[in-house]
Amino acid sequence: MTMPHRIHFDAANGFDAATDEPLLISGLRAGYALPYECATGTCGSCRTQIIEGAVVVRWPDAPGLPETKRQEGHVLLCQALPQSDCRLPDALCKSRDASLPPVRIVKGRASAETETSDIARVMVQLDEPITFLAGQYALFEVPGVTGYRAYSMANTGNTLTSTLEFYIRRVPGGVSSPILLGARDIPLRLVVPVGHAFIDATAQRDILCVAGGTGLAPILSIARDALSRGLLRKQRLDIFIGVRTPADIFATASLQELIEAAGGAVRVTWAISEAGEFADWKGERGYVHEVVARSAGDLSARQVYMGGPPAMIDAMVRLLLKSRVKRSQIRFDKFA
Repeated sequence: MTMPHRIHFDAANGFDAATDEPLLISGLRAGYALPYECATGTCGSCRTQIIEGAVVVRWPDAPGLPETKRQEGHVLLCQALPQSDCRLPDALCKSRDASLPPVRIVKGRASAETETSDIARVMVQLDEPITFLAGQYALFEVPGVTGYRAYSMANTGNTLTSTLEFYIRRVPGGVSSPILLGARDIPLRLVVPVGHAFIDATAQRDILCVAGGTGLAPILSIARDALSRGLLRKQRLDIFIGVRTPADIFATASLQELIEAAGGAVRVTWAISEAGEFADWKGERGYVHEVVARSAGDLSARQVYMGGPPAMIDAMVRLLLKSRVKRSQIRFDKFA
């Protein structure tokens, strides 16, 4: 067995990392609050320099690392596999909040149920139970696929569970999504839970949730969790969901169950963005941020959670800041 490498910040602080595990994952599992957002190479939040030591980069052309930074010796921690003992900048030596569930690697088996022509509800049965916070996500290691894929949990958090629920869309040209959409008890490894866009159960504000496509998954988790905690006895929750066409609407049974259980505290609004007749469609039209702008009323006092493609997140952030929503009231994890 290959001995792990020692990754250190200074003489007193550090962690062990295997040669086949990215430094980001090893550090998170060891309890360090390393910077990240997507954990898959697209956002660039985990960019840093290796002060000493050698690494191999799993995805050399990851979009989260500009060529100029690559030439200056920067790497993404989520893509860096250690080949020796390494030293990271002292500034990264921060402990994770002890109240957060620990990041773990667990095995499980996945099976898919068709929702639409390109979306499936994927249930993962874990070999051992975990805890997570509503709004967090998991990193999938799919058999035969290099690297991680990020998918958010849709079921209620804050409880020990061996079952995780996901909504996954088929990505054109993708290699992992076709496997998962056709999954019939396939084995997986998951890094879970990760993410910063989890529910703030202490907030006393009415809640606004905005989703684009399968970004509905973490929103469902947050809404279900708010209901189970009793938050909706005093707070209203509005969910806005953007899809291309009426045929792309999914998870309707889960949403209806939520609406009925909340006793009037939850309102769901669908918006379709694709131009077309759709004679039977009586709902909202336009991009979801546009629908929020004209339909949600005063946003300044809302607690806001978002899930969806980066372009939607960016448009919503601009709208929220223009509407005098404080950044501390806005939570999202931007990954594609």
